Amino acid sequence: LKISRHLFENKVVKRKMIQSQGVRYLLEGTMRDFDHPNGNPLLLLDAETEAVMWHHLHRNAATTFDTLTYHATSVGVHHTALRMVLDLRGTRMEVIEDDKGQGYSAVLEQESRREIWSAASPDAQSTYHKIIEEAEMVGHVVVKWVVDNAKAPPPAHTTMDLIKWQCQCRE
Repeated sequence: LKISRHLFENKVVKRKMIQSQGVRYLLEGTMRDFDHPNGNPLLLLDAETEAVMWHHLHRNAATTFDTLTYHATSVGVHHTALRMVLDLRGTRMEVIEDDKGQGYSAVLEQESRREIWSAASPDAQSTYHKIIEEAEMVGHVVVKWVVDNAKAPPPAHTTMDLIKWQCQCRE
């Protein structure tokens, strides 16, 4: 398995997921469209295979990008995380980093996904150090997931203030 230097160093890579003409893409860089004419897209990947569909250095890159992303909408954020795997007396565990990549937020049992440790627990530091001291590092695992954009619920009703409304009717 090949991973990028960016993923290895930062442990989490977030890419915008867009949909255009029924096809989902992962966008690296910033979107360039009518609303964002100064966007700087670098790479466009197929959302399922992560094959390179477009690169900013390709010939006719601007035209090709505009064709591929015609009427594109943002549908979510694709996350790829590199997580450390530990073995503690026959139990495999994944160490999950916090959203900023600055520390650890949880340790999960790999099979059941049951939380073994949480940074929010009162004795988090001492428990984490015990786990790390006793556990043996086995390697790393790459985990991918998508967080869809939340759609705003439609309003239950609409209120119009007609008190100050002046009719411009002709009789």
